[in-house]
Amino acid sequence: MTFRDAVRSLRSDKSRTFFYWITYFLTSMFIFLFFNIMMSDPKGMKLITSGEDLVATFIVVVVVVICLMCISFANNFYVRSKGKDIAVRMICGATFTKVTAYLFVQILIIMICSIPLGILTGYILMPVLNSMIASFTSSSLVIGVHSEANTLVYILLGMIVIWSMAVNLSFTYTNAAFSMMTNDGSYSTKEGGTFGGLLSSIPPVFKQIFYLALFLIPLFAMFNPNVSKMTVSLMGLIGVWGIMNYIIIPRITKSMDKTNVNKPLILAGNGFLRKDLMINKGSIILFIGCAVVQISIIAERQDQIFDSMLFSFSYVLMNFLLAMMIMFKSSTEQTGRRKYFEVLYQIGFEEKDLKKVINTEVIKLYGMVAGITLIYIGVMMTAIMKDGGLSPQMMVLLIAELLIPILLCMVVNIFTYRRAVLTDLSKPR
Repeated sequence: MTFRDAVRSLRSDKSRTFFYWITYFLTSMFIFLFFNIMMSDPKGMKLITSGEDLVATFIVVVVVVICLMCISFANNFYVRSKGKDIAVRMICGATFTKVTAYLFVQILIIMICSIPLGILTGYILMPVLNSMIASFTSSSLVIGVHSEANTLVYILLGMIVIWSMAVNLSFTYTNAAFSMMTNDGSYSTKEGGTFGGLLSSIPPVFKQIFYLALFLIPLFAMFNPNVSKMTVSLMGLIGVWGIMNYIIIPRITKSMDKTNVNKPLILAGNGFLRKDLMINKGSIILFIGCAVVQISIIAERQDQIFDSMLFSFSYVLMNFLLAMMIMFKSSTEQTGRRKYFEVLYQIGFEEKDLKKVINTEVIKLYGMVAGITLIYIGVMMTAIMKDGGLSPQMMVLLIAELLIPILLCMVVNIFTYRRAVLTDLSKPR
């Protein structure tokens, strides 16, 4: 009975199940390929045991942490939809054991269908990677399957499975009663505390000038050949955060105040966009910061074919995972907006108008993510290229590897958003 109910639940929520599955699939495939590429180093790269491998160790730690963060947001995206279902079962008399088994079976089915397939796909892609290496480089390096790498992969994936199970079970059970009363899956964006109180006492114009200076000064400093591009760029992320918090978001609010109330679709779109930016500020900073670190390392080691390939692979991996994090955070917030779209539909707006609101909101969100990132990363890469650290071709390739994940996640986000708030709109839930 439990197994049948779990399967039925998976089938009834296909979109969330698919994106939860794809997260584990991609994570398993990327981790498998990453560790096997690293162990294919002719020098015999070993983590932590040698001082010369500290950069590789750092990259591995960053990749693992980003994978865990992406899975965490995927869990949140998936499990929030199960809270109300679990609450109903609890009120109807289901025991803790039955509720646990119900969710455990669902998660286990997804993991069994994703992790082994991800590893198998990694095996299949190895000849493709070897062909690419042979085509674009003169290196004799051949990526193969290594027992040490597989041991690390299986240990890491096992830890991820155990951690995911524990997080999902505890999160769903403790939040089930709340989800029974409200289907709002939104994030809290309230800022407070002593530090927030001190900042609120400073006039907005001074905060805008301060953070704008923190943003612009590092951009000019990057062109000084005597400074570390990575250090200056990371310091400038404080300015990026301030610009989003005290310039971009307030300007959206100001534009809403000036918008006529007879234009509810524009007001709704700007309001939704503002909320999306508020919940994604940290993810955007993390996205830019990881790109800064990766590009700096790639530029320093581009003459070493293996290192350049390894770090380029991790660069692509982290861009995809971080773009997916933004998508999952946005989608989790957006699924709680159905009631707003129902109101707009009931007062006479057609579904095509609501689709336009969704398209405009999501395109603006990811356009801002891409724009802010490109301005910052573009200036940094231009400064590195000026010093001879990057070729124009490599710069174009790195930009493409940055934009493609953002564009793909934007398209997927539009799909999930529409499905969550527009499906059977004439039948309010």
